[in-house]
Amino acid sequence: MRVIISSLKAEIDSLKTHQVGAQVTSPPKTAVSVDQICSDRRDQSDPSDALKAAICKTLYDVNRRRKNVVITGLPESSDGLSDETIFSQFCEEHMTTKPSLSHLGCRRLGSLLNPPDLHRRPRRLLVHLNTEACAQELLKAAKNLRHSTDQTARSVYINRDLDPATAKLEYEKRVRRRQKQQQEQKQKQQQGNQCDRVSSHTACLSSVPPATSLSDFDTSTQTTADLGLGTSTLSSFQDSS
Repeated sequence: MRVIISSLKAEIDSLKTHQVGAQVTSPPKTAVSVDQICSDRRDQSDPSDALKAAICKTLYDVNRRRKNVVITGLPESSDGLSDETIFSQFCEEHMTTKPSLSHLGCRRLGSLLNPPDLHRRPRRLLVHLNTEACAQELLKAAKNLRHSTDQTARSVYINRDLDPATAKLEYEKRVRRRQKQQQEQKQKQQQGNQCDRVSSHTACLSSVPPATSLSDFDTSTQTTADLGLGTSTLSSFQDSS
């Protein structure tokens, strides 16, 4: 009995020794910050939330741009006039409409050279309008600029305010359309040149007198020969007599 009790006591002491050693070797607990917890929650959030946020941002940007237009080729002022004044004067002189500007006004796109280069193409002008209807009306009226008698007005183009990706696609589309138009004009010019050559050739043929037929030539020759024969025969007869 004493042996059993002493063996159990030894086992208990051994377990206590292992427990104390485990507590000493275990790493201490560290405090977790609130930022780390929030970051973990964001990492574990639903991916659809990020997609929804991106879609909302894109739709907002599209709706905002619909009220704007971008003008290319509008000269910059050299005497201190504001871009809003330049835009208003251009609409009064060359456009059939004068849309109202928003509180954002106008802004040139690109950096300004110092000193300014007068031979450089004017920077594009971003125009903020009050409503989308104003922008649509201005874009519709801008088509008449191609038929303007003023050379400066014909070189001004008014387009929609597009995001960079869409603007690149629209630019490539315009390039393909211009190349197609140039090819069609070249083909029409070649066809016109061919028609001119055919017309000139026909005119030359109509101005040439009709050629003498071979039968007429033979008949005239034969008649001459007959007349020559008759004359020689008559001369012979007169000499003999």
